[in-house]
Amino acid sequence: MTDKICRIRKLTVQLNQWRHEYFNLNSPTVEDAVYDHHFDELKKLEEMTGLRMANSPTQTVGYENVDGLPKTNHPYPLLSLDKTKNITDTMSFIGPHQVLLMHKLDGLTLKVEYEDGLLVRASTRGNGEEGEVVTHNARAIEGLPDRIPYKQRLVVVGEAYITKPTFQRLKATLLDSTGKPYSNARNMAAGSVRCHDASSCAERGLVFSAFGVIEGLNDGQAAVSKFHKLMSLGGLGFSTCKFIMPDTGAPEKTISATISNLEKMADDDGLPIDGVVVTYNDIPYSLSRGRTGHYYRDGIAFKFTDELFETIFRSIEWQPSRFEELSPVAVFDSVEIDGCDVSRASLGVGLPRPHDENQAA
Repeated sequence: MTDKICRIRKLTVQLNQWRHEYFNLNSPTVEDAVYDHHFDELKKLEEMTGLRMANSPTQTVGYENVDGLPKTNHPYPLLSLDKTKNITDTMSFIGPHQVLLMHKLDGLTLKVEYEDGLLVRASTRGNGEEGEVVTHNARAIEGLPDRIPYKQRLVVVGEAYITKPTFQRLKATLLDSTGKPYSNARNMAAGSVRCHDASSCAERGLVFSAFGVIEGLNDGQAAVSKFHKLMSLGGLGFSTCKFIMPDTGAPEKTISATISNLEKMADDDGLPIDGVVVTYNDIPYSLSRGRTGHYYRDGIAFKFTDELFETIFRSIEWQPSRFEELSPVAVFDSVEIDGCDVSRASLGVGLPRPHDENQAA
């Protein structure tokens, strides 16, 4: 079954590339007979497994457009994680428990819901309590199934992101809602997921990787182990965030090496990550940890140390804010950071903006 799922995903990507070359570039790289052969193979595999990716070329229905993005509530709040840059804090969090160390992808969190094996809703995280419905863009996102061989209700959370090579290719031609170039891959991913025009979203190269299950997959080991839940998602055709599960009680040296290994894996694959998520594997224990008003206590984000870049400082400008403060902004020679040209940076907390002496207090 796993081999068939991998083949479905590879055929979906390959056929979509050939379609793009034929229809959009007017420069096909394979004969029609080759395309048709692979198309027929994909269709048979989809029927055999009950799995179909949302962007499958076997679905001839065009992309949908919407006038606006309706709101939806999250009964199970999608909260953020507590953060640290200190390995000592990380080791203290781990304690004697078995944990998963996983890529913290830098994109936009999505919740996807399935009923009777079909994708019925995709929505953004929003403020954690309420998000926006973006189901119309599901077919424009790679790695997201729209039909799965699992008939019970399933709710999955994951990250929609744009790889570093794709961002480099698109950043010179795509503009954000203000008419300016996107400053980073995360902003481009967020803007793309929220496009009203699904065909426009499809041009952005979005990828989805799951990192958790909110509802469903409650049988056997998957009921008590996040590791087995993620493995079960892979068996349903989902792309999952890459993770490593060290031995219980692993020393700091091993945890540090694992974090470095995950960072290298992301760099090799061109994945945009800004840290590593550390989460308890044991689900009952995770639930017992509870939550604060801002985050769940069963995970922590280990953020990478800030990189240093050398440039030449030129001046300081004072920039007014909407809170009637003046904030110092450093102006320096442009330097490339994460593929973006940066020449200004805020220097910290601003000062109260002076009032006219004739203005009433």
